[in-house]
Amino acid sequence: MKMAEVPYYQSHAHALYANRKERVALLYFEMAIEDTGEPVTDIATIEFYAELLLANCKTDRAYRLLLNTAKTGRSTKGMNDQLKALHKWRTGSDQSITQLLDSIQNNLSLSYIAEAKSTMIVDEKAPAFELEDLHGKNVSLSQFKNRVVVLDFWATWCAPCIASMPAMGSLRRKHPEVAFLFISTGESGK
Repeated sequence: MKMAEVPYYQSHAHALYANRKERVALLYFEMAIEDTGEPVTDIATIEFYAELLLANCKTDRAYRLLLNTAKTGRSTKGMNDQLKALHKWRTGSDQSITQLLDSIQNNLSLSYIAEAKSTMIVDEKAPAFELEDLHGKNVSLSQFKNRVVVLDFWATWCAPCIASMPAMGSLRRKHPEVAFLFISTGESGK
C-alpha cells in the first residue's frame, strides 16, 4: 500500500465500523497503521483503534494499548474510563488502576514542573519596561518589585492564546500573590 492510501483505508475502516462490520474494519485499520511503519501517536487514532479492538474481543491488546497511552499522559477521559472498565473486568477491582492513573498523572506533573524550571531564567534582573494599560495608565515592571511576574503575550488572531485565557484567569484567581500582565501584541497602526 502506498502512503497516500493510508487515510482512505482509515476512512473505510470508520465507515465499516459505523455499519457494524467490526471485523473487516479492524482488518483495514490495521493494514493502514502497519503500512505507515510508524507507531500510532494520534490520540483520536489510538482511541478508535481501542474501540475496534474491543469490538473484536481483543481485550488484552486494547488494555495494553490504553495502558501504554495512559503512561505517556496523553489519554483522554474516555480512554481512561475504558481502561478502568477493562482493568475491573480483568481483576475484579478498579482501585489499583485508579491509583496507577493518579500516580502517572503526579509523575507527569512533577516531570513537567522540573522541565519548566530548567528552562527558566532565575537570579537575573529583568529589563525595565513600561506599557500602557487598557485605561491609558502607564504600567511599569518596577511597580511589581519583589513579586513573581508572569508576562502573557497574546493576540486576537492567535487561537491558542485565546484558548488559554480561561485557564490563565483561573490561575490568576488562585495565585493573587503573583502579578499577571497580559500583553496584547496587536498592531496599533502606528
